[in-house]
Amino acid sequence: MSQQHNNENGFTLIEVMIALTIFAIGLLGVAGMQVTALKGNSTAHSVSAKVALGSGIIEEFLALEGNDPRLTTEVTDDPWAFATEEVDPPTDPPTFTDVEEINIAGAGNCSATVTVNADPVIGTTTYTGLTQIVVTTHNPKGRDVEQTIMKRRY
Repeated sequence: MSQQHNNENGFTLIEVMIALTIFAIGLLGVAGMQVTALKGNSTAHSVSAKVALGSGIIEEFLALEGNDPRLTTEVTDDPWAFATEEVDPPTDPPTFTDVEEINIAGAGNCSATVTVNADPVIGTTTYTGLTQIVVTTHNPKGRDVEQTIMKRRY
């Protein structure tokens, strides 16, 4: 008598379909993570732009002499004016225009406000001879960024 051997190798259609379904579910998870990563990257870029903008304004205050009147003139939420160069038509020497909003690639239109507080009171302590400068940068993407420094006057 002869015996027949069923020696077929391979996968059934059901096995292939189940494997493809599991693979598709995995791909959907990866796609969702990609979308989340892109949103996070956009938010990080916006925050970085606002921090850099605020740091530039703080640098301008740090460069002031200790007896500069801008350190004793108290202001609250004063819009910061950015100097932008006129480029159309170009002039020599260049001319500058003050604007309250500046467009940063990828972050959109950004603006800033400045609060200057001479001899600030923090808690119960008065800091005589110091000026507190608070720079808040804004744009439509995400929350505002606030940076605070103290500058010594003389």
